[in-house]
Amino acid sequence: MMGCTFASTIAIRYSVARRQFGAEKGVENEIPVLEYPLQQHRLFPYLSAAICIRIFQKMFVERFTEYMMRVIMGEKTDEMSEYSKEVHALSSGAKPVCTWLGVEALAEARKACGGHGLMHMSRLNTLRDDNDPSQTYEGENFMILQQTSNILLGKAS
Repeated sequence: MMGCTFASTIAIRYSVARRQFGAEKGVENEIPVLEYPLQQHRLFPYLSAAICIRIFQKMFVERFTEYMMRVIMGEKTDEMSEYSKEVHALSSGAKPVCTWLGVEALAEARKACGGHGLMHMSRLNTLRDDNDPSQTYEGENFMILQQTSNILLGKAS
């Protein structure tokens, strides 16, 4: 889940520091790359996604902790059975979305940083290599999404 956060943070910080092209012809002051609408269009959606994922993660951990406490206390009710399905559906739905976004964000951040994105010091290559396998941890993403859809279809009937 951290791929999106790291990618947007690294690329946005780079884009603030990297200056290129003057505002007007003949003016020597270069402006930060982040001020270009295309750079904002490329990076800000991943920053927004990282914030949304973090909010979801915090809420999910609270719900999962509550669920685990109830399991430890030995609660066995129909409500707990439904709660268990909800926790499973949320985790199964979130994992593919978060891992796909992370890998995609890291790739876009590398491109947005130009040649500097390929350098070892940017950490983007290492992060991408570390995040890429996350798409198959605990099962391949498309298979995990099927679990979520089965749970949701069961609730609809």
